[in-house]
Amino acid sequence: MQTAKNTGIQPEPGPDDAPSEAGPQPVPLVAALGLALFSGIYLMVAEVPILPLIARQLGAGSIVLGWTFAVQMLVVGVSGPLLGRLGDAWGRRRTLLLTLSGAVLGTLVVITFVNVPAFLIGRGLQALPVAAIPVVFSSVRDALPARRIPVAVSVLGLVPTTGVGITAVTVGALTGDDYRLPFGVGAVLAVAALVWVARVVPEGTRYRDGHTDVAGAVLLVVWVVALLLTVSHGHDWGWTSPRVLGLIALATAGLALWLVVERRARAPIADLQVLRRPAVLLLLVLAALTNAAFQGITLLASLFQQTPTKYGFGFGFTPFQVGLMTLVISAGALCAIPLGAWLTSAFGAKTTMWVGSLLTALGALLWIPLHGSPVMYAVTALLSGLGGMFIAGKAVVLMQIAPPGQYGVSLGMTYVMTNVGGSFGATVLGVIMATHMIPGTMHPSESAYSIGYLVIGLCALVGAVIGLLLPTRGMGSLDEVSPHGAPATAVH
Repeated sequence: MQTAKNTGIQPEPGPDDAPSEAGPQPVPLVAALGLALFSGIYLMVAEVPILPLIARQLGAGSIVLGWTFAVQMLVVGVSGPLLGRLGDAWGRRRTLLLTLSGAVLGTLVVITFVNVPAFLIGRGLQALPVAAIPVVFSSVRDALPARRIPVAVSVLGLVPTTGVGITAVTVGALTGDDYRLPFGVGAVLAVAALVWVARVVPEGTRYRDGHTDVAGAVLLVVWVVALLLTVSHGHDWGWTSPRVLGLIALATAGLALWLVVERRARAPIADLQVLRRPAVLLLLVLAALTNAAFQGITLLASLFQQTPTKYGFGFGFTPFQVGLMTLVISAGALCAIPLGAWLTSAFGAKTTMWVGSLLTALGALLWIPLHGSPVMYAVTALLSGLGGMFIAGKAVVLMQIAPPGQYGVSLGMTYVMTNVGGSFGATVLGVIMATHMIPGTMHPSESAYSIGYLVIGLCALVGAVIGLLLPTRGMGSLDEVSPHGAPATAVH
């Protein structure tokens, strides 16, 4: 994020713009921001252990379940950059309160209206606190002295990884015959976070230039949703039916118009100029493929584990047992943090990135021969969790390859592409499940899972190959990265 000094934009002092030394106490501030972040993680992950229950209560199939993931990824990808700019112009606290209020509203919609449209709308609103992660870390930067920032960032950085496992187990333990109780707990967490944030998080420095690319965001949603609808319903509606052809035309026109708007926008949601750098373009493709694999694993794992054993596969797990298995993935992700740091120090961030993608691919591909045993299944889950080191490697590589002064826009483009990739991954996997069902049931067949994990593995494997091929000529070292995050050495 650019500062007032290097953009020529003068900050507008707010009522809470006191010097860092006189700001809030670190522990209450980090605790409030951590709770806000955890409440968002909880609400996003809450559906994972109870996907079959949600499908039964909504009378929905695998395509709808895929859409629940796709909607959240799309909301995070589109609103993330907008919320970052809104936090700059409107204030960090107000922006966080807005996202938490949206999550509470979304949860009330999910609990009150038991139907597919309401569920999808509610799930989209529940993703807003996660989309505000940049605002959380900006709040730390604004409010705390420099010497306290590294510890605060490290603590908050652990919340997503640990929060996934805690949420899965908690939801599994709470769930009975109604999916709404766990979401009610999430609403309580979001309300508590809202109150705490209002009390201890300062507004922060506000900037007069608060331009946001609303037109670009709307057009991005239009063409991506049209394309997702085409992918998810083309088989049922017919690929040459008027509805599908109309969606294809809408997606094409929306994409073309979006490209024009983004080229002319003063502060585009996705700066297309960075695509002129081959290294950045390859990194965007890698990020999209790997996140598509991650989302696919999350969707398939819950459904497979809860498949009744009478069908000759699956484990017949309860939601609580699914939560325990999710802890294995979280444990792998936690181990990936120090392992990724060591790989980055010893061999460079590029190695960490492609090794993470490769481990994700191995976890998915080994599932095919090893899924008959819960123990061996846990081994594949652990490998998938270790693949999370890709995220840290990607962040460092981006610092090294982004053009001078364009780290912020490169990061924004990566953010958008990562989540759009996740949306497509979830949608495609939902279609694969829906088109390979056990006759007379709502359960995908064993071959559906095999095809799904094969697609996931290939996506991650292609990502690993791209990581290996990523140009290194001109790649700067971390020592050459400026304090403001823009690399001092660019790819030539």
